Amino acid sequence: KKLKEKQDAIVGLLQNISRSLVLPSDVTPASHLRDMEDELEFKSKQLQNSETTQTRLEAELIKRDGELEKIESLDVKISMELQQVETKMRQYEQDMAVKYDLVDNMRSKGEAR
Repeated sequence: KKLKEKQDAIVGLLQNISRSLVLPSDVTPASHLRDMEDELEFKSKQLQNSETTQTRLEAELIKRDGELEKIESLDVKISMELQQVETKMRQYEQDMAVKYDLVDNMRSKGEAR
């Protein structure tokens, strides 16, 4: 990517040199140089803005990756807790069927004594 950018910069410079060789008579080399410096300054600012944006987006990506990991671990934790709750629920249902449904039998046995 950087090699491509450097190649593009060289091509741009060569094009500027070619244009300067065929400058119209009303354009002085000094004004042409000033225009090129202005263009260079503008392009430098654009490059700096692009680099800043890239840095910010990379930081955002890292942040979002961290959030995704937290969400995925939370999903696993919720699944485990759900399994535990289901297990306890089955145990309680079994306890109710085995222990508490026999209350009437125990009561009648107690009354029989």
